[in-house]
Amino acid sequence: MTITDTRRVGCSAINVLSDDDFIYIFNLYRRDLEFRAHNDTLGWHQWRVLAHVCQRWRHIIFAWPNHLDIRINCGFRTAAVKALDVWPALPITIDSLLNFEGMPNYEDGDSTISVLEHRDRIFGINLSGLTGLQLKTCVTLMQEPFPILRTLSLRCDADKPPVISDMFLGGSPPHLQKFKLWQVPFPTLPNFLLSTRGLVELDLQEIPSTGYISPDVMVTSLAMLTGLRSVSISFRSRSSFPKNPTSQCPPPPTRAILPALTAFMFGGVSEYLEDLMARIDAPLLDDLDLQFFYRPTSGVPQLPQIIHLERFKTPNKADIDFHDYGVDLSLTSGCLGSRGHLHLEFECYGLYRQLSLLEQVFSQWLPLLSHVGALQLFDHDMQPDQDSTLWLVFLRPFNAVRTLIFCDQDSMSQIVHVLGDLTEERAAEVLPMLHTIMWSGLCNWDEVEPWVTPPLQPFIDARELSGHPVEVP
Repeated sequence: MTITDTRRVGCSAINVLSDDDFIYIFNLYRRDLEFRAHNDTLGWHQWRVLAHVCQRWRHIIFAWPNHLDIRINCGFRTAAVKALDVWPALPITIDSLLNFEGMPNYEDGDSTISVLEHRDRIFGINLSGLTGLQLKTCVTLMQEPFPILRTLSLRCDADKPPVISDMFLGGSPPHLQKFKLWQVPFPTLPNFLLSTRGLVELDLQEIPSTGYISPDVMVTSLAMLTGLRSVSISFRSRSSFPKNPTSQCPPPPTRAILPALTAFMFGGVSEYLEDLMARIDAPLLDDLDLQFFYRPTSGVPQLPQIIHLERFKTPNKADIDFHDYGVDLSLTSGCLGSRGHLHLEFECYGLYRQLSLLEQVFSQWLPLLSHVGALQLFDHDMQPDQDSTLWLVFLRPFNAVRTLIFCDQDSMSQIVHVLGDLTEERAAEVLPMLHTIMWSGLCNWDEVEPWVTPPLQPFIDARELSGHPVEVP
């Protein structure tokens, strides 16, 4: 049999498959690509390759675009208008980072924005780097309904971005599933959300003062979106909030129930968060990310009662990262049936202030911290050494920690010297359950060991005598 005959046999064999068989196979291929890319928002692009294999495959793909989730992508790597001329009238996704000259094929973005005129075909929009004028143009082009729009993301980099009007998307985007605004004021958003009952992701980042929405109005809007799985709300700065906010109203007797919500992120002042979370019941919430603005005089923020949900009660690992500008604290629970991740970020300058703030935070968290078995520390910015008393107060709540992990030399150096200077009696009291000290930094342990072991040796010897030995790598 010749090579030509072999090809004919293969062609004949595959051609016996029906159109339905091909659609099934193409979908398997699509899902595999999306799984690898971890992205099902803006469509897959390899359908173009399949469409060029043969006329039959091309006919099947264009005859069933919805079954195969096929869309034309207009981005910075494509000439947007030309792309629409080449292919049939398929659904469109717009995905472009505008006004950034470091990207290949940089252009001013006007051509990409003009694609919004094809509103009946637009499935997804992701425009970032918008100037104020470009955002205004987008909003003008989006005053009519976009009937098949599923995902929308707009990011504006202007200092004073224009405000979105209440007729945005015709006031009714019934099929919208994912909605993200970054530094885009939309004060009438609550009315807009009334017609987005299918929304599963809501992401409002860097809200400026012109887009402020009070907690009670915000939660009333969220209560209508029972399918929400993820909510992110962050404000641009403290100036985003009213200078003289009205006094907090008591939460209603019946709280808004978000039965599908699993992830919640907030960035702003704690008073807003407390008011918001006091009105929400999210029984499946297991990922909570809270970022608090700098508070020079008003003390540590009160943490919301929602952190006392069952899945947050027994964290087994704590990660604490120190920066020049703040401190991050993450608590993770890996218990079977009780998975939970709680991350807090405090804007606070200087290691001394950070340790003092954590002392106050920990006073609210003593029941939670008593379950932590692994403590990991990282000082990103090589901050100055602090008094040993501050570090000992910092370590006091972690009375169940068995593993202490260092990710940088600076934090390790400070704590190693604090532990090494303890008396034999105190060495048994600080981190009483400690069993292992580990190094997880970039350099090898052999490079770190010479300046770690000598100052730490008195602590190791004291723990050995107390009957609670500590191992090092």
